[in-house]
Amino acid sequence: MAKKISPKALLDLNVRNEHQKSPSDSSKKSMLAIDYGEKYCGLAIAPDGHTVLPAAVVQRDRLEAAIDSMIKDYSIEVMVIGLPFSSDGSQNHVCEQINKIAKHLTQKYRKIKIELVNERFSSQAVLSRDKARIDDLAAMQILEFYLAQK
Repeated sequence: MAKKISPKALLDLNVRNEHQKSPSDSSKKSMLAIDYGEKYCGLAIAPDGHTVLPAAVVQRDRLEAAIDSMIKDYSIEVMVIGLPFSSDGSQNHVCEQINKIAKHLTQKYRKIKIELVNERFSSQAVLSRDKARIDDLAAMQILEFYLAQK
């Protein structure tokens, strides 16, 4: 049976020079995506700015500690947070919470670019894949959508 390799191990397997970032090369920025939920939050990373990997599912009250760890482990430069707009395009109570969190994270991590993106239906898009881990897969969807826009 094949052993599951963690995203960190995958990153460590890559040649370190491939992940060296120059200030002018924005396509190589290490990214973290957050699918914020009322109980659990999903995290995904793009350590090279292209390859999107699931990272973790954490309880909401442990989100900030998980973000701190990801920033340290992966030298995150861009954080993408999904905003679950209502079907009519308006912001709901969860969007208000996310906006507050984004403001707090912007103040805490001044050197990290924080982007908010519409993530409506990201969880529903991954339900058919693997019902046991939708939060990190939804975070992957958010990051893939963000990268496709860039």
